[in-house]
Amino acid sequence: MNSQFDSDDSFGGEKRKSIDFIITASIMEFVVTILCCFFGLIQADVTLESGKVMTLSSTEGILNQRDFNRSEEAEMLSKALLNFTGNLFPLLGEKDENVIFSAFGLHNALSMLIEGSKDQTKAQLLDALSLGHEDYGKTLKQYGSGNGNENVTEGWTSVSRVFAQETFRLFESYMDFLWSTFKATVESLDFSSPSEAVEVINAWAENGTNGKIEDVLSPESFDGGTTLILANAIHFKGVWAQKFSPKDTKELDFHVNENKTVKVATMHVKAKFGVTHLTKLKSRVLQLPFRDEGVEMLIFLPDAPQDFDYLNANFASLDIDKVLFFPFINTKVWLPKFNLTSTHDLKSALMTLGAKDVFSAKDADLSAMGENANGLFVSEVTQKAAIEVNEEGAEAAAVSAVIVKNRMAFKEPQFILDRPFAFIIRDIKSGINLFIGRVIDPTAA
Repeated sequence: MNSQFDSDDSFGGEKRKSIDFIITASIMEFVVTILCCFFGLIQADVTLESGKVMTLSSTEGILNQRDFNRSEEAEMLSKALLNFTGNLFPLLGEKDENVIFSAFGLHNALSMLIEGSKDQTKAQLLDALSLGHEDYGKTLKQYGSGNGNENVTEGWTSVSRVFAQETFRLFESYMDFLWSTFKATVESLDFSSPSEAVEVINAWAENGTNGKIEDVLSPESFDGGTTLILANAIHFKGVWAQKFSPKDTKELDFHVNENKTVKVATMHVKAKFGVTHLTKLKSRVLQLPFRDEGVEMLIFLPDAPQDFDYLNANFASLDIDKVLFFPFINTKVWLPKFNLTSTHDLKSALMTLGAKDVFSAKDADLSAMGENANGLFVSEVTQKAAIEVNEEGAEAAAVSAVIVKNRMAFKEPQFILDRPFAFIIRDIKSGINLFIGRVIDPTAA
């Protein structure tokens, strides 16, 4: 064991229309998703696009027990998100990059397209989102029921809204879907006055994320074709059940790879935590509960540095309910402070998952959204996410945009995170992974 850890215990997104989605999140954490629908004029190789859709919501919590009586629908959504995350996460970022990602926010935003789509476009979306073709409706309704805690100071909430150009008429059936499924309300705005529209939308986003998300859109986000903005915001704030004392934080080595070592502020605490080993992932797992019941952070440390690639390719699809058991035992934990931001262009990855027609100006069918909606297509999907972990707890934020055109050998284990690791922030009761990521270099933003 490196001697630096062996000191005392006090170490202390003809005419066509396109759609944009943008998601944002923060930890403490929040996620905002914005989907904008707009008209794109295609001429030769030139495409003019406008519009965006946004999603916002809040989240936060702690763990007390692992067994919950979930409804069949809740289990279905949990499994859909697990499969979606497992398929998508390995496609994100370069292998040597830090990653923070909210599959929950992205899945929520993309799911708002489903009842606006038809035929093969719809079938491909359902498959990419790991949703059943016959029973997706009751599965998705879990997004609008029991989704978090009204207390945004600590806990998590999810809110959705559709901002529509005042001259564009959504079908009643589509609005019914948005409300009954996501509790998404519709607000009409004059997008020909971008500054005023942006002020309204950004204020909603900021309010939905407890002030953590500001200036999600700018007037430049709009043009004469902007038609719809579908938004969902997720917010999370978590305070550790067992806080780390700032006086015990020290600058220690973090081994990024065999050729690079960096100094990073590393927190330390000795307390009872859940620790276990997963042979199938070649990793040890540390469970860090938050103060308020409902959310936990799981950290995966590979048995050896060379096992990280295997862990990264497989941990996102792990069914934690079935695999993990956490005995709470006295554990010495060294955890680096980190503040990460990731931006993901998700169009290619989603096409790899089979959602191809929705991105095609020729083949996309999103005509069920409203009157004169023929020609709507998704041109781009992006997400920007951030997470900060410190002595008090965890705070994360993500913005996604979809543009339419126990194995322990000692009594008191040590969990030393001095090399690349992976993490999940998870709602325990629903079994849903809210955020997932990896830390390659905690000193890199």
